[in-house]
Amino acid sequence: MVGKEGSSETERPGSGDGEFFEPLGIHFDEQGNRIFVADTNNQRIQVFDPNGNFQYKFSTASSGHAIGIDMDEDFLKVFVPNRADNRIDRYTPSGDGYIPPLAVEAQLSSPHAVGLNPVTKNLYVADTNNNRILVFEQGYNWEYGEWGTGHYLSTFGSSGSGEGQFSSPEDIDFDSAGNVYIVDTGNDRIQVFSTSLNATDNFITSLSHSSLDMPRGIAVSDSLNKVYLTNYANHDIVTFSFDMPLVSNNETY
Repeated sequence: MVGKEGSSETERPGSGDGEFFEPLGIHFDEQGNRIFVADTNNQRIQVFDPNGNFQYKFSTASSGHAIGIDMDEDFLKVFVPNRADNRIDRYTPSGDGYIPPLAVEAQLSSPHAVGLNPVTKNLYVADTNNNRILVFEQGYNWEYGEWGTGHYLSTFGSSGSGEGQFSSPEDIDFDSAGNVYIVDTGNDRIQVFSTSLNATDNFITSLSHSSLDMPRGIAVSDSLNKVYLTNYANHDIVTFSFDMPLVSNNETY
């Protein structure tokens, strides 16, 4: 387990180092071998080593609570969606600098997560209140927060509990093959999709467990063969371990 609970009582939030108050986002930094957790209601990011040992922390923007979290492909910027202002906030990985936010050009309703696919370089956005995922082609200028050749590509997902349907999707991550892991919060599961933009054939599998209670953040590590989930309602982190990347279809883990 990453971090610790706020007291000896189970499922109680805390504000000390390594404690959480409703964590919503998580990201594994393959280069720095660090786990970044959006400790939402403490309005901060906490950083841990792969074994769950606390390393350091830094505060997030005061106008909104941190939710989903990701990093650019050069590991130079941490991206934190700010649903209150419908924007993407940016920070340096060390937490010593706030970079001007990005504006994503799309008709979104409370976006909770953004992710850059390491294989296709496409940008994925969790359009949470619309229960769908939007995909944009590469070409977004991260440095200046402007669209270059990037354009809308596709949408997949709808409201429901079937394969490829969502109930408040809240985070996104990828494995080394580019497979897309979506935290399907309201359905207490993770759904995995291929890089295909065809919504009728991109579903691969789902990950679920009885301990999941409103999972809201995900970090995928191929090198460790692990998927880390922030388990919001239980104030803890749940880990799945299996051989990666996934290649099987229509199985439940």
